[in-house]
Amino acid sequence: MDGKKQRIYEFATEDFSFGLAEDATVHWLRQAKSGRELLQRGVPLCKVVLQNGKELVPAEVASHDALWRFSFAGHGWLDLRIESKKRYLRIAAVELSLPDVSKLIFCQFVPLLRQYLGKMAGLASDEESGVCLRSLSLKVDTDFRKDLFQAWTTESTGLTGAAVGIAAGSRENLVDMLKAMTHNEPVPFSPHGGAWAGESRLNRGSYVFADVEAKDIDRWIEICRRGACSFLHFHFWWQSLGHYSPRKEHFPAGLPQMKACCEKVRAAGLRTSLHTLTGCIGCEEIGIDEWVSPTPSADLIALHSYTATRKIDLQETVIEIEECPAKDHDLVYTYSGNGNVLRIGQELVQYQEISREKPYAFKQCIRGAFGTRPSEHPAGCKVDYLQQRYLAFYPEPDSALADALAEHVAAIYNDCKMDMLYFDGSEGMRSRYATDVMRWKIFALLNGGVSEASEHGHNSWWLHSRLGAMDSPVWGVKRFVDMHAKRASVYRKADLMEPQMGWWSLHGAKRDFRGQFSDELEYFAVKNLSIDSPMSVQTVAVSERFPWVNGRVWELMTLLGWYERMRLARYFSEKTQQRLSGERTEFRLRLMDDGHWRFFPMTVAKHRFSGNVAKGEDIWTWNNPEAEQPLRLRLEALYGVQRDGQTELLLDWANPGGEVSQESAGTVELHSNLLPEMPEPGTGARMRIQARNHGSAA
Repeated sequence: MDGKKQRIYEFATEDFSFGLAEDATVHWLRQAKSGRELLQRGVPLCKVVLQNGKELVPAEVASHDALWRFSFAGHGWLDLRIESKKRYLRIAAVELSLPDVSKLIFCQFVPLLRQYLGKMAGLASDEESGVCLRSLSLKVDTDFRKDLFQAWTTESTGLTGAAVGIAAGSRENLVDMLKAMTHNEPVPFSPHGGAWAGESRLNRGSYVFADVEAKDIDRWIEICRRGACSFLHFHFWWQSLGHYSPRKEHFPAGLPQMKACCEKVRAAGLRTSLHTLTGCIGCEEIGIDEWVSPTPSADLIALHSYTATRKIDLQETVIEIEECPAKDHDLVYTYSGNGNVLRIGQELVQYQEISREKPYAFKQCIRGAFGTRPSEHPAGCKVDYLQQRYLAFYPEPDSALADALAEHVAAIYNDCKMDMLYFDGSEGMRSRYATDVMRWKIFALLNGGVSEASEHGHNSWWLHSRLGAMDSPVWGVKRFVDMHAKRASVYRKADLMEPQMGWWSLHGAKRDFRGQFSDELEYFAVKNLSIDSPMSVQTVAVSERFPWVNGRVWELMTLLGWYERMRLARYFSEKTQQRLSGERTEFRLRLMDDGHWRFFPMTVAKHRFSGNVAKGEDIWTWNNPEAEQPLRLRLEALYGVQRDGQTELLLDWANPGGEVSQESAGTVELHSNLLPEMPEPGTGARMRIQARNHGSAA
């Protein structure tokens, strides 16, 4: 300030001190005992963005009536309450005098630490120290980049009345600081989430996705035991998303029967968990919810609202509107799309064509969609474009409908005494605020338990237990596992959260891909054990009427259980775990004659034959680097041979010679011939298959 030495206002906690300069710049953030500086450089603590996009930063700050007033020269001021709590610093936006503000950034700084960046925790850290910025209100948006941490409010949810907390210091003290923040602030508390996630024993347990039918509950318990999974995860158990009554086909006697199944699982020493789609309100054929049909709720989120220009008769298929339709309209109703559903009064309408030239209109309309009643509507009525994702609609986050949905989810969860809830489809709410509100509403009504979700927003960290679940691959399985394990292994440091190596799929062979083999499962199990991560397993069924399930599912789950039992018991040393963790390194776990489990390194080599072996174009020679041992070999076809659902005969073992009919490429000849028996008696005949391409392209 004009060359004069600035005054620095200091705010100190047990673990760090925060220096705010007279020119409103964050001057320092220092670790208490060591004095280590945790900021890279100073930036203004706050700034505003006006409705015209212009940004303003304060010129100075001074104490004012127990608050701190940040003055924006000639424009107005912002009052913040900055309080030193015992273990953290609290900053709240109290009052703003500047007009036409669209965004208030009331806390920002540039962390020095770059080794780990956890956006869910809001934490920048290295092995020794960390700096954490936590939102303390659903109104707060955040952004965490290596070069800037920010927290802000917007005009839509209210510019003032929100707060953040800052925790900083040695890594060993971070969790205790965040526990203190959780206890003192109006945020969700979970003994299995947030600051407590790393010490919860429940968080170490894995689970099996189970489309449970009451008649099969004993078999589900058995498959859970084989895989040493701690939870049986009830999936696709609902009749409709929204009211969440038990699916009649699976539980003919309703909720009492579902509760009895849960009791049986607990009696077997296992736990139960529940799958939900968070804010989804179903409009699928298998279960259109009562909040959709026959009368759609007025609290369903509308992405856009329009005004009808003329009366809409019962038979009208063209709906003219005053406003030009937005660009994000879809013309079809699909799982991942925005949908084509309009709400007009108490009727739902599906359009199939849009006119964005005057007269603006939705055309080729299907009236009375989803079982609603076609009605006449007056000119000037509202035409709402409903938000759709995952074949579902969504409630306004602050509505009575959202409250009712949360109550229905919690009622099933609590009645069945569940121990975990998965908030799937959370991102379908389509906004940060709506997603956070819906998760907080549901969680507040639950009787405890582990929490996971498909969305990892910052405000959900308080209640979230584990990070890392991803959809599983059908090709390149082992390389995917390497990538997944590398990513999941940092969550304990980056977000103070336990990793999760699901959703692992034991998929069987389908038209588009081959089934999973045991060596791929064991590769996954080894890497999972190497980082001591729980997992979740899907594409599991106990009924033979599901042809998409791997035919070796019982064998594979038994194999998986060997590794999972050792992991839960922490049977192997950290040194052994570190050796198992290398990419492309393979090991097998086996029980020795002396009763001890032991890992054996395994060398895997593979070769893709592409030439004419008979002409010496593609001879594969491989030398065993280990001691002499039996050879284990798998011959794998590169492509499936199904067409139109029928198996096509390529080779007839009884008639092996000659040309084989094929239609995939006109320049390719496919031949087979019978070879002499192997020298060892009883091994049978061998067949050679040859493909020759006479064309110029592969």
